[in-house]
Amino acid sequence: IANGMILTCCIMAVYIVALHAYAGAFFQNDIDRDTRTSCVVWSRDAMFGSRKYEDPEESNKFDECSKFAIRKARTCAFISLVYAENLRAYTARSFTKPVWHKTFGNPAMNKAVFTAQCCLYTALFVPGLSTAVLGLFWDEIYWWGWILAIFGAFMCLVGCELFKFASSLYPEYEYKEVEAK
Repeated sequence: IANGMILTCCIMAVYIVALHAYAGAFFQNDIDRDTRTSCVVWSRDAMFGSRKYEDPEESNKFDECSKFAIRKARTCAFISLVYAENLRAYTARSFTKPVWHKTFGNPAMNKAVFTAQCCLYTALFVPGLSTAVLGLFWDEIYWWGWILAIFGAFMCLVGCELFKFASSLYPEYEYKEVEAK
């Protein structure tokens, strides 16, 4: 349950940061182009600041922070979710040992994670499947969207490991792990 809660918090945090980056807002009423008078979004090259759009009549520019913002944030969160689930699989192998202990020691799990990664890239890069069916637009999230997705997944791994460590401080709730024969 705790790992699932940590995963949920990390992916929601990625989605909220992505909404701020792509839409300049968090709530649907604030993102809706009919009620907005301006928006500020991170630029394609986020290291050089943000862009401000003030004229809703310039629809091709203003759509950047209303029409396309939610789908960009959704794509970023989806990528982060798959990465986080794959990393969480390695941290959840043991309730007592850290993730770096025999990380790739389970060939079946390695195959499952590899398959999940293949499915992710198929879902992202197959035209029609990615856009029309799943509503994912990998080419619109810019390079820093990928970094945000990877960072969110890594934070999930760190959170799960910290929980594992914190729970080991309470021996009265210790989990007795049985070694496989």
